[in-house]
Amino acid sequence: MVQFEAGVRKTPSEESPENLKTQPTSSAASTKTLRQFVRSLAFANAAERIAAIAYYVNKIEGKPSFSPMEMDGWFTMCGFQMPSQMSVALYDTKRKYGYAENIGRAMWRISNQGENLIIAKIEDSSGE
Repeated sequence: MVQFEAGVRKTPSEESPENLKTQPTSSAASTKTLRQFVRSLAFANAAERIAAIAYYVNKIEGKPSFSPMEMDGWFTMCGFQMPSQMSVALYDTKRKYGYAENIGRAMWRISNQGENLIIAKIEDSSGE
């Protein structure tokens, strides 16, 4: 159920205290742009970069899924070196590392394993 108040759209998840666990794990992360957030973490490969972008988009922007085309644009926005084919890079992220899940034709989301990786990287970067 969506409620409208003076031109502001509110969903029950925004008002419900039970859904506070979906809020960002780091308050500092919510004040950063996508580029600042992913640049603040250290990555070993493209799969970790994909997981970090997917984490930000899911937890901070509230977008549960994304397409390879959207991820392609976010890579460019962050200034990362582009994989030759983003759809293949996403499939490899799923198959080799388990950081992403395919939820439909050309639709992806971050997996629990990918979320745990990024949470650990956030904690490591804030602990230094």
